[in-house]
Amino acid sequence: MIKIVSPDSVMCLAQHAHEWGKDFAFNMGASYVVHKCTNLVMDIFPYIDFLFCSADEALAFATVKGYHTRDLKQVAKLMADEPKASYNNPRISNAYKALRVVVVTQRDKPVLMAKTDVFNTKEYPVPIFTDNEIVDTSGAGDAFIGGFLAMYIDGRHLDICVACGIYCASQCVQLSGCTLPAKMTFKC
Repeated sequence: MIKIVSPDSVMCLAQHAHEWGKDFAFNMGASYVVHKCTNLVMDIFPYIDFLFCSADEALAFATVKGYHTRDLKQVAKLMADEPKASYNNPRISNAYKALRVVVVTQRDKPVLMAKTDVFNTKEYPVPIFTDNEIVDTSGAGDAFIGGFLAMYIDGRHLDICVACGIYCASQCVQLSGCTLPAKMTFKC
């Protein structure tokens, strides 16, 4: 049985970010979350500015929404184009806040990024590791998101955000546990 500790807190945070014109990032976390907590996911979806999910999570969402495709590029674009909450605050541009970025990770396949304002879903290659080089994949998705958001907060272009996310995840899988090297060498 899945237990969400505080769905009300998630919704409160999403609405607060929305009301104040702040970006709200959400990580699906696991495909079962979409199936077991469908109402929560659908309720917060209009507030999501940045959505991070794995291929399995994206396909679970596609199933729940009734998308008639299993093509991950199309699924990512459909997710990006889902309706967003509008703003009543005159200081916040509805055109700007109507944007959503969806990032789909696929293990050893390219990372996909879809945006509401761009027709095509972009692909970003990931490094290929041998089985001997992969120590532990725990936390790789979290490392990706951390790298992505670090660059986003620093005002970098989304391509750089994805590149840093890929770098952090690739470092993470080569170490035990969700750890990173003592010294990072990412250059943007």
